[in-house]
Amino acid sequence: MTARRKPAAEPGGEVQLTAEDLRAVLAAANQGAERKATVPILANVLIAATGGRLTVTGTDMEIHVTASTDADGDLSPATVNAERLMGLVASADSAETATLTMDCDGDALILRIGSLRARLMTLPVEDFPSVTRKRGKAWEVDAAELRRLLTRPAHAISTETARYYLNGIYLHLRQDGATRILAGSATDGHRLFVALADARASAAAPADMPGMIVPRATCGALAALLEGEATGAAVEVTATDNLLSVAGRDWQMDSKLIDGQFPEYDRVIPAPGGTVLHVPAPGTLAKHITTVSIMGEGKAKPVRLGAAEDGLGVTLQGASLDAGEATIDLSDTVAVWEAPGGPPLSIQARYLRDLCAALPNGFRAQIKASDTPALIQEDDAIAVLMPMRV
Repeated sequence: MTARRKPAAEPGGEVQLTAEDLRAVLAAANQGAERKATVPILANVLIAATGGRLTVTGTDMEIHVTASTDADGDLSPATVNAERLMGLVASADSAETATLTMDCDGDALILRIGSLRARLMTLPVEDFPSVTRKRGKAWEVDAAELRRLLTRPAHAISTETARYYLNGIYLHLRQDGATRILAGSATDGHRLFVALADARASAAAPADMPGMIVPRATCGALAALLEGEATGAAVEVTATDNLLSVAGRDWQMDSKLIDGQFPEYDRVIPAPGGTVLHVPAPGTLAKHITTVSIMGEGKAKPVRLGAAEDGLGVTLQGASLDAGEATIDLSDTVAVWEAPGGPPLSIQARYLRDLCAALPNGFRAQIKASDTPALIQEDDAIAVLMPMRV
């Protein structure tokens, strides 16, 4: 991020940068700020500038994000409401100069952009939480690869508070024969999704890297930060028993980890075999699932995959006793059995739709019988879907 340069202001009082840079640094820090804070200070970001850098920090006590950018001048630390400040900057012309000034009493921050002048009240800096970082295992990983590990399994994260250890993605090294593979896994007991990193990313992780359960909120916030990294950029990851730190080009996130034992999920992965259902067009299948599930019953709205009369074609049906039924004969460009007579399989509509979104380039599901789990094995993913009894 590059600021518009001008002579520095008096120390401690004023800082200038482009509206675009201010917007970017606020967007990053706001990934940590709490949106609906019951503690007022957690709805604020901490802003300070010195040595040609403006630093903004947001936290909700679980996630702590610090972002920085080039700026002119110095500004004493102040905390202001994150949502209001971002809202004021959101529509400003990117090239305009944004000026932040502490008022003479130190109880408000003055923002000027073009014809806009706003006065934001501050809260005491000493009330803003800090984070204590510990030394841990550190390595570099491709930003896009890490983002994929933290987003593709997200649909399978459990929402059950009783099984809190399933409320995140398990980032770990998975042993595949003699090969170590960096993986991100999630399960809610009805489905499992394991995203696998490429060889380069896996090799970068230390052999004794601790497995960690990354909370759902952290996965979402970190994914947003990683998306802003340049193609091919690497981020530094540091892990201890209870804290994950990830540092990008102009930001760092620290997050608490879930303290628990992730289950040995390999036990629920069925052995390969059965009739293969090839889905070359998951996006189209997902649209058809939405259509037929209208006729489904209850919250689950199960859909049924079956074989057409020719044995290779696939039928998709949604039905209930009260509403009736809807059936679509799928084109073989959408889904096709690779051997005649694939077993009928009933699956919750949302689960199958989520799988289609996670594997947009197509997948093959191995199905042994209507009452056994469906196994999906791709080069960079493993998934399991449990059938429904209807």
